[in-house]
Amino acid sequence: DKQDVYMQKISKLMEAWGSWVVNNNLYINTLIINKRENVPIRVKLRKACTDRQGIIVSVCMSKLLKNHKKDYELLVDYYVFGQTFIQLAQAHRCSDTYIGKKLKKAEGIVEGMLIMAELIFIIEKNENSTLRS
Repeated sequence: DKQDVYMQKISKLMEAWGSWVVNNNLYINTLIINKRENVPIRVKLRKACTDRQGIIVSVCMSKLLKNHKKDYELLVDYYVFGQTFIQLAQAHRCSDTYIGKKLKKAEGIVEGMLIMAELIFIIEKNENSTLRS
């Protein structure tokens, strides 16, 4: 199913972003000051995304924080602080299955932002090449 493939890709990108955040001292210090949590070593050891990807995802995440704070917190708790579905379910007082659905929804919002950013980039690139002609 195509949708499953896209969701797997966004999950992998978010995992890589989480590792990038943890290994980027400026960004993680801001999060830790607010959270007071330790980051598991397994998150630090994940393959990190590139700086360019990290910055793009971080911009999307800052928009998510502004418009969907609960979704932002859920993604940060899962991908940056490495909380498990069980830990998240306990914190949110719901089932781990429901947490999975909430994570997919939040990932979908970020994925939509990334798609829109890519479309805007393509449109601007085409407009610039048309202007030069």
